[in-house]
Amino acid sequence: MGKNEKAKFFDVFFVGLAVVFLICVFFILHAFFGRTINDFTLEILAATLGSTIIMASMVIMLRMQVKQEKEREFSTALFGRKLDLYENLLKTIFEADDDDFLSTEELQTIENLVGVACLVAGEDLVDVFTQFVFQLKGYGVMYSRSMTDIQKEHFIGNVEKGLPVDYASSWLAQSKYDHNKTPKEDPDFYFMSLDEVVQSMRTDLDVVEGVIMNNIETFVSIGYDEFHMIKDPNKV
Repeated sequence: MGKNEKAKFFDVFFVGLAVVFLICVFFILHAFFGRTINDFTLEILAATLGSTIIMASMVIMLRMQVKQEKEREFSTALFGRKLDLYENLLKTIFEADDDDFLSTEELQTIENLVGVACLVAGEDLVDVFTQFVFQLKGYGVMYSRSMTDIQKEHFIGNVEKGLPVDYASSWLAQSKYDHNKTPKEDPDFYFMSLDEVVQSMRTDLDVVEGVIMNNIETFVSIGYDEFHMIKDPNKV
């Protein structure tokens, strides 16, 4: 039994114990009031039971409050850690893409950063990371538009084999996999782009809203002064 499972068990146990206690109190009071007892005895009994109920309620409330405080502190620390790791990873990816060439060292650095990020990433994001790094190491591209026909054909074969992530049985089934299509009909559909990696990070952080799909590719794909419209010197 894991730590979280034990904590849940004890919470349920305390609540159940409180319910059993209140039921017992009800039957005890019912039995006492059914008899002829002097007022002083009833006052002592009421005071004792009242104090017991208050103490039990306070113990349960304090326990739940402490647990909530711990979870809040942990969530805050975890969010900050995630943000740092994801920020460093994205920065490395963008820097590696600046010269339109991914070296072996850059790919290894990205892989190592992704491996560390998997320590705090949710299951869905780990699936996305797995697919993305698999594509980078196997084909050396961040977008399917950069793949050659031979690369796409090989990629299709891997998708049909369920590599690296089984699309039909994972979170990707909800976001990428289409039972009405085959990889050969639309290989680009199965490719995990950088935009989708960033979107998955935003979803995993669970505080930022909105869909940014295809936005990143727009500014990543354009080269510096591609239209030859930047002034020289470029005074802003």
